[in-house]
Amino acid sequence: MPNTRQILIVDDDPQLREALTEQLSLHEEFEAVAAEDGSKGLQAVKAGQIDLVIMDVGLPDISTATKRGLHPVRLTPA
Repeated sequence: MPNTRQILIVDDDPQLREALTEQLSLHEEFEAVAAEDGSKGLQAVKAGQIDLVIMDVGLPDISTATKRGLHPVRLTPA
């Protein structure tokens, strides 16, 4: 579907991550993608066309990722 919006779910809680992904996938206009930590989430954003990120703000590795030079990306409409 050409108007599908990609939503990235980033959470270290596997049950919550899976539940959110499943719920969003029920809607044809969304394609849900999941990442288990902040580093993988940032890699997914850099690698693909992500329209929205839902991210746990308390991820333990996000401060480590920032120290390695990976910084959160602000997504703006094209």
